[in-house]
Amino acid sequence: MQVFGLPRVFYPIARHSPPQLSPQAQERRRWLSAWEALLKGGLTTGEASEVLGISRASLHRWRSRLKTQGPRGLEDRSRKPRNKRGPTWSLELILATQSFPKGMREQYPRWGKDKLVALPGRQGFRVSTSMVGRILTYLKARGEVLKEPPHSPNLNGQVERAHRTHIEEFYEVYGEEAEPAQPQPGTSALGTRL
Repeated sequence: MQVFGLPRVFYPIARHSPPQLSPQAQERRRWLSAWEALLKGGLTTGEASEVLGISRASLHRWRSRLKTQGPRGLEDRSRKPRNKRGPTWSLELILATQSFPKGMREQYPRWGKDKLVALPGRQGFRVSTSMVGRILTYLKARGEVLKEPPHSPNLNGQVERAHRTHIEEFYEVYGEEAEPAQPQPGTSALGTRL
C-alpha cells in the first residue's frame, strides 16, 4: 500500500487558520448572500436593495471588495483622511514666535496667543492670532515652550483684574507701539459674553 501526500503548496496554507471576521463583516456577508438570492429570484438590483433596506451603492461596494480582497474586505476601514494638512508656517515664523526675551515665559507664564502675536509683528511678519495659537500648541507638544499653569476660578473679578495687570505688563515689556488683540464688541476683557 502506498501513501501519497498532498502537494507541497498545501502545507504552508494549512498552517494558517481561516480569518476571524468581526460581527459587522459577518453581517455584511449575510446581507450580500441575501441580496444575491433575491437577484437570482428575478428581482433587479434596485428592487433587491430596497427590500433589504440597504443602498445599492453599499451592496455593490461590499461585493467588489469581497471579490478583490476576500472576506477581509468586508471589515470596517479606517475613516482617517489619507492626506493630512500640514503646518503652513515657516521656521522663521516659529523662531519669531519663540523669541521671548530670556526668562519672559517663566515670568509671564499665562501670556497666550493674543499677547504673543506682537512678537512676530515686531519682526515684520503679518500673522493671525490663530496662527500664533497653533504655533504655541506645536511648541508645547515638543516641550520647547513651558505650558501655562492651570487657571484659577473667577472669584469676584480677580481674573479680570489679573487680565488688566497682564495688559499693563505687556506695555511695560513691548512699549506703547505694540497692540495686544482687543476683545470683540459685546464681550468682556476675558472674551465672555456680556
